[in-house]
Amino acid sequence: TVRPRFIPHGVSLVFRLLVFQIAATQKRPQPPTLQLVAVGVSRVSRTLLDSLHLLELINDILDLSKIESGRLALRPEAFDLATVVKESVATVRGMADAKQLRIETYLTIRRPLLADRLRVKQILVNLLSNAVKFTPDSGRIVVEASANRGKIEVSVSDTGIGIPSSEHASIFDKFHQVGSTTKGVREGTGLGLAITKHLVEQHGGTISVESTPGQGSRFTFTIPLH
Repeated sequence: TVRPRFIPHGVSLVFRLLVFQIAATQKRPQPPTLQLVAVGVSRVSRTLLDSLHLLELINDILDLSKIESGRLALRPEAFDLATVVKESVATVRGMADAKQLRIETYLTIRRPLLADRLRVKQILVNLLSNAVKFTPDSGRIVVEASANRGKIEVSVSDTGIGIPSSEHASIFDKFHQVGSTTKGVREGTGLGLAITKHLVEQHGGTISVESTPGQGSRFTFTIPLH
């Protein structure tokens, strides 16, 4: 039996990055001499995708269990939010490139943020991953961050398929999945947004969504400045 403490939280991020890079490689034209290699890569990528889903599920369940039992302790530190945004974008860059998505960032925060750096990155990666999954090829994703009235406000918006207004209230519920991705299938564990909401609120902030089917979505979260 694998004990929870032996499953590093960052493992799923590593697998995700590897899978995204393989996906990007498969989108590029390959010389005939590499076709056999491409077949092998395809098989490996399917195995990695299965492993990624399992690791995400394990990590998400562990995080949610800690959150609901009050055992997930934040470790605040002063850090540069722009650096964490850059790292988060890099994590999903492979999959975004495979779909020819543009990711733009507009950050006006000049002071350090006092928060749990790892958890803020987890929030951003969750929102960016969803934006990539639900945005059709050649779309656009924008990350914006600013300071206002004693708090930072970060938004991740996309030109994706959007979310019906009837689901806005339940989108942050456990195991809730919003329709199919641009691949026509349901992806993820259905826990990402629930965990994201808990992490934002544990920091003393709020999270909300604005979305119109066929036009895209905009997720915005706040964290108090200390």
